[in-house]
Amino acid sequence: MKQLDTLIVSGASITASPWFTWADIVCEILKPKRVINLSARGTGNYYISLSCINSILDSADENTLCMPMFTCIDKFDMYLSPAQTKNYINEKHQPITLQGTAASKSEFSFWSTGSHWPLIKQQYLDNFFDTDIASVNNMLIFNTLDHLCACRGVDLLPLFDMEIWQYLEQDIVSHFTKGTALRRTNFIDQPLSKNIKTLLGQQWFDFVPLIRYAMDNQLPVYNDINKMHPPSNVHLSWVQNFVLPKLQQKFLCHQLPQNFIKKLDNLSNEWQKNY
Repeated sequence: MKQLDTLIVSGASITASPWFTWADIVCEILKPKRVINLSARGTGNYYISLSCINSILDSADENTLCMPMFTCIDKFDMYLSPAQTKNYINEKHQPITLQGTAASKSEFSFWSTGSHWPLIKQQYLDNFFDTDIASVNNMLIFNTLDHLCACRGVDLLPLFDMEIWQYLEQDIVSHFTKGTALRRTNFIDQPLSKNIKTLLGQQWFDFVPLIRYAMDNQLPVYNDINKMHPPSNVHLSWVQNFVLPKLQQKFLCHQLPQNFIKKLDNLSNEWQKNY
């Protein structure tokens, strides 16, 4: 087993939560020399993939692991030119750079709003969004990341917050906020998706997502304050059961310090006060 040099992480708010998440836990387990955390709230798979691609092209060394946590296909990242960025600086979700930091008025950026759909994006959702095209676009950017990692000798371990090929973010949010039944659809069996999915290996389709793990094991997922962001101890349980075995196949893994576990417990207790 080898000691990891560089860990690249990207994801949406379930990764970039104010409490410790799976990403913090993996950092403690692997203890890499360098961590590049690109995660930011509201992001969709276009930003998540592209941020990893950009980081690998810029600075990846030979001993690098890329671990993005992907999310539902209806989370739409809107690209903004420098001339447009300034118009969105005061929005609920501020424009971000490819490094996951707040963009200045003179930078190109991504406007990522998660399940919140302001008017300009709602128009796209109502009139142009199609699950088959969205699935294909996600597969193509995943394929690009996959091939880049293979060419650069970067290890890639894609993770998922939910069954992205079966549920939309808007339906999951409705399930937790309004108690509606989850509507399940097999997006990868749609006309275009059937062919395009052959570009990707099984790791893109066979996985245990974090939210599904919590739901199946009656663990807390949602509350009115923290929304659909499971507490730290749920992240820990999921990592131990489904991420750690994969990491141990290739990398030197360390035991979590007791003081770190205590912090996880304290943060989880704070989360539970609002459950």
